[in-house]
Amino acid sequence: MRIGDVTKGLDLSYRDAFERLTAIRNEQNTIRSQHRRFLDLDADAKRYEERIRRIGATLRNLRKETLSEHDAVLLELGKNYDNAIAIAATPEENLPLWEVIATILAETQELQVIELERILEYLGFKTTRSAVESSLKTHPNEFRIRMSGRNKFVSLKGA
Repeated sequence: MRIGDVTKGLDLSYRDAFERLTAIRNEQNTIRSQHRRFLDLDADAKRYEERIRRIGATLRNLRKETLSEHDAVLLELGKNYDNAIAIAATPEENLPLWEVIATILAETQELQVIELERILEYLGFKTTRSAVESSLKTHPNEFRIRMSGRNKFVSLKGA
């Protein structure tokens, strides 16, 4: 093989690689917005999966008559969305008390601590006032506590 053939081959290979790289970059640029949309939707889906997981775990101890109505809704959802029922069908998970409180407050905005205790009891969580107070105190980045006279109110900081 001659040196001229080698250099000509390298030159052709260089041009071919450059043309292919240009085509790849152009195609990437045309689908970039679709890829970004996919990533945004994926992030949204993960946020909803987490919400379903937390709510399912929060409702796990709910009284049987109410839970059966809740299950019927989940089963109806599951007919159309296999992921939703798969996520919600595993509420055996034990959330830490502070996560249960955060899940409740995400729905109610602000509650008096005594109301929060009643809701926890209704949902089947056996807890004490001191455990609730401890959860609120140990997660100051999650909860905002407000006093109004002798009444203590709690809300989520991000809400």
